[in-house]
Amino acid sequence: MTDRALREIGIISFSLLVAFGLSLLPLPTFTLPFIPDWVLLVVLYWMIYLPHRIGFGVAWLTGLLADVLTNSLLGEHALASVLVAYVALKFCRRIRNFSAWQQMILIGLLVAIYRAILFWIQGMIQQPLNYSYWFPVATGMLLWPLLSVAFED
Repeated sequence: MTDRALREIGIISFSLLVAFGLSLLPLPTFTLPFIPDWVLLVVLYWMIYLPHRIGFGVAWLTGLLADVLTNSLLGEHALASVLVAYVALKFCRRIRNFSAWQQMILIGLLVAIYRAILFWIQGMIQQPLNYSYWFPVATGMLLWPLLSVAFED
């Protein structure tokens, strides 16, 4: 492997570690509905901008780890992550050429698909959810430009 490849893998690994850390941060109760899906946003960023370094295996593993860390049904986040990662990978070249607000809308749509898959799975096991379940779609969409700026070379 070249130095550039090792550096990219190191940056991806570190950013995923930070995303998991942000997901586990103890925050006040009133902020809990607004916490974005940090790990999903980071996986989506790398799937769009470095698709040759990150793949479905990473999306599945991060989703599985999210299942374990959030004490949810094993595989629900993994399934949702892989499906959304597929869409991101399918359109990664187009997404890179979009303007910032177009990317925000698309990321909002991808996070909404992710949340809808989780909503469907949790509905099948009869866990009632309320409207605040959808707030991370808006926060993820609004944080996308900041995430893009933070990861630029």
